[in-house]
Amino acid sequence: MKLIRCYMFVIILISLCGCGSTLRVYLHPQTDIGGLKKVAVIPFSNLSADHFAGERVTNAFITELLIKTNVEIVDEGELSKGLKDVGIDLGSASNLQKSLDVDKLQKLGKSLGVHGIVMGSVDQYDMARIGTESYPVITLTVRLVDVETGGIMWMSSCSKKGGPGSIPFISAGEVYTLSELTQKVSRQIVSSLEE
Repeated sequence: MKLIRCYMFVIILISLCGCGSTLRVYLHPQTDIGGLKKVAVIPFSNLSADHFAGERVTNAFITELLIKTNVEIVDEGELSKGLKDVGIDLGSASNLQKSLDVDKLQKLGKSLGVHGIVMGSVDQYDMARIGTESYPVITLTVRLVDVETGGIMWMSSCSKKGGPGSIPFISAGEVYTLSELTQKVSRQIVSSLEE
């Protein structure tokens, strides 16, 4: 009987130490996320070594946002046109986000008919070596900016490491690809928006 209890304790301990994940969320006290009807998602800036990480993560995030919420998302072509109308080129996402001052945010918000603009950065997007195995690691930061004030209404940061699931020796819940982990991180951040 003692052996069974010890074995159960080990399984519980292993399940609690599964894939590493850290989620931090900020919500402005006067923000009503449920009141948002339409937002624009600016392509995420890429601070990782993978040149296409920003585009990949932006697409995954938009997909999760469409699946999990009732918020309408501005089409990429309409966003490009709106940005050009306020004098911003859709070139580099990091420079794009820096060039959106309050005046341009207000003009863009009015021309697109949006209440908020979603901006983000891919801080880490790579495969980490742990022993003889390689596992995906992603860190993503996303914020929702009020187009009227330029203030942050909501912000979330998530860092997640893939690898063996909760019970490694039976291969349950394993995450070995960056695309799988990208979906999981995007889903977790979008879920924090709903809370």
